[in-house]
Amino acid sequence: MWWLFMVLIVGYIGFSAYGRGKRAGIWNWSKFGITLGFAACICLLVTAPILLIDLKSPYFLPVYIAIWVVALAGIVWFAIYAKRWTKKTGTQESGTPGAGG
Repeated sequence: MWWLFMVLIVGYIGFSAYGRGKRAGIWNWSKFGITLGFAACICLLVTAPILLIDLKSPYFLPVYIAIWVVALAGIVWFAIYAKRWTKKTGTQESGTPGAGG
């Protein structure tokens, strides 16, 4: 039942971000799609061991912990990556002078 609560929270955050972005004129559907795709990949990564590995196996807990570490590292990486998106174009800013990013 906790997953339903999490879905509702993520939905609320998503719709509030949509409203803020739309009012500010910076909403971008492609960034929204990339973010949803990334979230789906993280959910699949975390859910797969529960479905594929026997919960009583001695390997379940180490594998599940390792997958959560990878998932959390991916979330941190994506947050850093997404912060570099420019607000007007939806592209990434380049640190190289004259690179036109």
